[in-house]
Amino acid sequence: MYKAMLLLRQFSISIILFGIFLTLSTCDDATIKDKTIHNVEAPEMRRARLWADKQLAQMDLPQKVGQLILAIAPGSTEPDLLAAYIEVLNQFHIGGILLQSQNRNDQAAIATACQAGTRFPLWVGLDADAVWADTNGFGYLLNLGAANVDSLARNWGKAIGIECQNLGAHLCFSSVAKVSPRGQALENSFGEDPERIIRLSTEFLHGLKEEGTLPCLRVLPATPKLSQNFPMLAGSPRQIWQKRLGPLNQLLSSNLGLLQTTHTILSEIDSLPGSLSAKVSSSLIRYGLNYKGLLFSPPFRDSIFSQMYPAGVAERMALQAGIDVIVAPADPVAVIDEVLRSVEAGLMSASTLDASVHKVLLQKALAGLDTLANRPIDSLAMVENFIKLKATDYRIAENAITLVWDKNHRIPLRGKIGNAKIATLAIGASRPTSMQSMMEAYASLSHFSISENAHQKKLEAQLLRFKKYDYVLVELHHGMKGDTLSTQLKTFLSALDRQNKLVITVFGKLNLLAELDALSCVIAAYDDRKVSQQIAGQYIWGGIAAAGSLPVNVCGRYCLGEGLNSGKKIRLEYVEPEVLGIDPGKLAQVDSIINTAIWMGTFPGCQVLAAKDGKVFLHKSYGHHDYNRSRRVRLSDVYDIASVTKIAATTLMAMHAYEQDTLHLAYPIKYYLKELDSGFVTIRNITPRKLMVHQAGLPSGLPVYKYYTLIDSVDSLRSRYYSNHADDSLFTVKIADHLYFNHMYLDTIWDAVRRIKLDTTQGYKYSDVSMFLMKEVLERIYATSLDKYVTRSFYRPLGLQTLGYYPLDRMDLEKVAPTEMDGWWRKQQLRGHVHDHSTALFGGVGGQAGLFSNVRDLATIMQMLLNEGEYGGKRYFKRHTVRKFTSRQPGSHRGLGFDMQRPVPVQGKGYCCANAAPTTFGHFGFTGTCTWADPENQIIYVLLTNRVYPKARNWKINSFRVRQAVQEAIYDALGLGIDFDEPPLLAEEEAPSGTDSLALTRQDTLVPVSEKMN
Repeated sequence: MYKAMLLLRQFSISIILFGIFLTLSTCDDATIKDKTIHNVEAPEMRRARLWADKQLAQMDLPQKVGQLILAIAPGSTEPDLLAAYIEVLNQFHIGGILLQSQNRNDQAAIATACQAGTRFPLWVGLDADAVWADTNGFGYLLNLGAANVDSLARNWGKAIGIECQNLGAHLCFSSVAKVSPRGQALENSFGEDPERIIRLSTEFLHGLKEEGTLPCLRVLPATPKLSQNFPMLAGSPRQIWQKRLGPLNQLLSSNLGLLQTTHTILSEIDSLPGSLSAKVSSSLIRYGLNYKGLLFSPPFRDSIFSQMYPAGVAERMALQAGIDVIVAPADPVAVIDEVLRSVEAGLMSASTLDASVHKVLLQKALAGLDTLANRPIDSLAMVENFIKLKATDYRIAENAITLVWDKNHRIPLRGKIGNAKIATLAIGASRPTSMQSMMEAYASLSHFSISENAHQKKLEAQLLRFKKYDYVLVELHHGMKGDTLSTQLKTFLSALDRQNKLVITVFGKLNLLAELDALSCVIAAYDDRKVSQQIAGQYIWGGIAAAGSLPVNVCGRYCLGEGLNSGKKIRLEYVEPEVLGIDPGKLAQVDSIINTAIWMGTFPGCQVLAAKDGKVFLHKSYGHHDYNRSRRVRLSDVYDIASVTKIAATTLMAMHAYEQDTLHLAYPIKYYLKELDSGFVTIRNITPRKLMVHQAGLPSGLPVYKYYTLIDSVDSLRSRYYSNHADDSLFTVKIADHLYFNHMYLDTIWDAVRRIKLDTTQGYKYSDVSMFLMKEVLERIYATSLDKYVTRSFYRPLGLQTLGYYPLDRMDLEKVAPTEMDGWWRKQQLRGHVHDHSTALFGGVGGQAGLFSNVRDLATIMQMLLNEGEYGGKRYFKRHTVRKFTSRQPGSHRGLGFDMQRPVPVQGKGYCCANAAPTTFGHFGFTGTCTWADPENQIIYVLLTNRVYPKARNWKINSFRVRQAVQEAIYDALGLGIDFDEPPLLAEEEAPSGTDSLALTRQDTLVPVSEKMN
């Protein structure tokens, strides 16, 4: 029997060997190569292993232990302190450092100095969840979980990876794989949806690795602080794996990073914290996750361990439990001493230590640290990446904002919002908040704030106060104490929702959403940073369009994935330059030009605004209202915009009339003004088209000069025309403070205009009379005044707060920049009364001048035109109408009413800088103003000054082409500069020290008359 079994076994072995022979004999060489290549060590791995073997063999025991420590980096770049720290690194052969949350430049300096000063290559680690001290803080991972744009996760990973490289870091610790428990919004987690966590984490980690940075993933919640007990987590290893570690397991299977364990106590596995538990390291991590790589501890410094164990003991226990690298020990030297004592006492195995050290050295070599060359800090690269970080962070926060519920479709605010009364209410924050300040860009608002603990009577009084408002925009801030709303506050909000059109925004505390599920309009933001508040404010008004969704379950109504799409962006957005990839340092050229101009007496102050693709990235004020520095210029102040009135009022009204077929551009104006239909009237056959392109042959100004001179006549003559007091029968035209004109003479002036002499020898002649006549035509068509029509049809619906005639009817005198000290005609400082003489003579409303505005309102008009007639969800013009009026007209270099860039831009010539596209349209103003819109590049530029103060004969703004120089600096900052063969000429006046003498050029010393008249 035994022999039979032996023969059968031999026969079976023969059959198996024969099968193997047949298999090999039928394989070609390529197949054999494929099957054996996995048994051959890759060259890179072999190089790394040989280096690790060599280094390990040369180390003594203390040096080996030192390699297992990632020490906290010093908090200062003070030379003596840094030198002492580097000496400790060398003495104990410390394996690496973990950068603290401090200034980025200091981090780079510390990492560079340590790497250069040590005899052995260092790990340098960075916490991706931490905040840099020289930033305002970046958003939480929860923002990425809410933003439905997966590519942002890779962009953020790449930006963090580049930042690590710039700082000299190789390891990046992150919580991307953390799963939020159901109903809990952990800030440094993508949420509770495992599939989304895997998707976003994969993108983020790929981004990191593409830039040469090694990710280290946290297993479970973060380290408890000194005042806290250890967090507890119940559940078997299988349950924990299923609920919390599923995404992490998939990421590890894709070889996307190393692991950092947790201090959390996993109560059903071990009573010890996870970092000290061999059961957690083995059964949960090594076995459960099938992880064989380096295992890092959580940070030990500032943890509760210092109260539980002598120095170094907890860290030694962590190494015994299976951790390879101790991160941020409280006392690295004490750790080394404790480990050495344990090895000598036989409590720790030297071979186990060797295995961990070899893994550390091998990973260092694979990361290239064995051949790392010291490199200087690249300041330019740091600036460039900081721009990327800020831009990506903004886009994440922008896309994360979530419209949780909007029963009555209020968001974005639109319709007749220009006439609405709107209040804001901040709860849990001091006012004004960043959100309240931002919303002032869109409407005139009344701001309020209350404590979350306000008593019943105060809430009732506030509710009564809100009765006169249409909308109330409420903010619940992260600064609120507690995680629930008081009964009184919930009752107040419910009553407010019934009484007013309520919009409520919750910042950070998502658990509060469960208490707001009965309200009609609720918005969620995922942190309470300044940028998040600004984004929320703009989102309400449609400056931002987003479609974020809840990354966690909150309650029955507000579930995971809930979020409404608010539709498209409908208003201007306000952003930091970095959001558009602009280096703020390049925009400093604008500051240089304007500050130099102020220093040279070009104007006492100004406002400037620039926007790209509907995003305002430059919005600043400079200088003062006058040279006495009586008041600094503020963005809410207004300037007399002079001839910009031609496009911001008269042309808009003309476009409406054209679109409604009540204005025919080819009809003679006598068709509209019947009194002109006479043989002695010289202007009767002029067409609106000729007027609007300045080809009617009209003189530059109205025939009114003699009326100015009569101000100094003898009293008997002067009193016919002027009075210091208003008179309902005669002196009804107010032209300045305590100065009125006899309205009877307006008919005389009109009669002189009808018989004005035309110069038909010139094809183009700029004239204020053109828009004076267009105003008469349009007012006759609509049977209403120009100022009332544009206010009703444009300014109020657009929500413009400052643009309009008669500024002193709407605002305090101190908000109006003075124009001229008029010692010739009106004998006073002009402030709030139109500077243009002919417009003043007709009461302050002119087709050619009379408007006052700040840069923001004027930019809104220009953006509406760039949008081809649409803004704020309302269409003001058909696209065809806007294209017709803003396009170059046949036989003219201008549009209809609009001035334009030269067909072929030339450096140093024209009203635009040469960088602007030929399709750019806009206008100059005599008082030192301008606005331009570039359709090809989608750029808006507005500059408002009072260069005529104190005297209008100050022409430095033209001599030095300041308006064009600022515009050119803006295009250069956007990367749209043009290199010319010839450099610009130097200014004839010396620039102040510390400024760029090329910033102001004097290429057109002789200023064209037409430019002076603008």
